[in-house]
Amino acid sequence: PNAEVIVCTVRALKFQSGRFAIKPGQPIPQSLFEKNTEAIEIGAANLQAHLEALRKFGIPTVVALNRFPHDTDREIETVRRFALEFGATGFAVSDAFSRGSNGAVELAQTVMAACDQPNHFQFLYPLDMPIEEKLTTIVREVYGGEGVEIQSQARRRLDQFRDWGFEHLPVCIAKTQYSLSHDPTRLGRPRGFRAPIRDLRLAAGAGFIYAIAGDISTMPGLPRDPAALRIDVNDDGAITGIS
Repeated sequence: PNAEVIVCTVRALKFQSGRFAIKPGQPIPQSLFEKNTEAIEIGAANLQAHLEALRKFGIPTVVALNRFPHDTDREIETVRRFALEFGATGFAVSDAFSRGSNGAVELAQTVMAACDQPNHFQFLYPLDMPIEEKLTTIVREVYGGEGVEIQSQARRRLDQFRDWGFEHLPVCIAKTQYSLSHDPTRLGRPRGFRAPIRDLRLAAGAGFIYAIAGDISTMPGLPRDPAALRIDVNDDGAITGIS
């Protein structure tokens, strides 16, 4: 790869501060839309962890901020300051949702500039490394934890895949999207944890093994009350219920 792009939002960094009660499938609390640079400063530790992890791969990294209507200029500049301070090659605001292609020009130009920067790409681990060591490397070097706990089902799979001759495949980990760890309640930049690997699954055709860490489903999750129930069109043709 010539470059890497981390996409973030103001409200996601606020969420990572741990100051807001957000539950999957429920409306986002209004307080998350209010100006709060202090919450961004706390949640920025999560962005820092991502940038430090990507730096280990040796490629230029751009931070792209998807702008939402409630974002203030001061909040955006706070994110910009942290992104560059943490080592991003470039920073750009994407406003494509509101302005179409014109809103993505800055991001496109920033990514093109990053692609012209020196590139020293390297993999995180050699493919001949044992599967358990590959998983441990990911948890330590990317997630910031101490290691993994291979549970009984995963241990059986590990032995089986080794016997079948698939130990040379790269691995990835399926886990919660809310935290760098396996635990969705551990926000910001958690440390000192051990990721429980409860199962290993083989994608032989695609050529990789994926681990299941913690309580996570590999099927898309749906809320109890679909967003469609809150969407309507009034007599003037205006759509309501979409935020």
